[in-house]
Amino acid sequence: MTSFTAENEYIEFEEHEKWFYIREMMDAIYAILYVFEPTVYEKFEKVMESIAVSQFVKILDKYLEEYPEILHHTVANSLAGALNEIVYKE
Repeated sequence: MTSFTAENEYIEFEEHEKWFYIREMMDAIYAILYVFEPTVYEKFEKVMESIAVSQFVKILDKYLEEYPEILHHTVANSLAGALNEIVYKE
């Protein structure tokens, strides 16, 4: 699995496959933010620290249900969009 998986493929994953996929995506997002955007990383870390991977799966699944027109995009783009909605909801 890679970050270039399309959402059409992701929605067909078994629950445990989604869990592992999201876990790896979160690791990548945090590493990139930590190195290139430390201020954004701090904000994400503060908001996300108590959210379990299983919740991230539910968050992304809900996001994809709300925006079916983007199912041809990559999972990475939609996960970033879903996370931004959580972190920057104010």
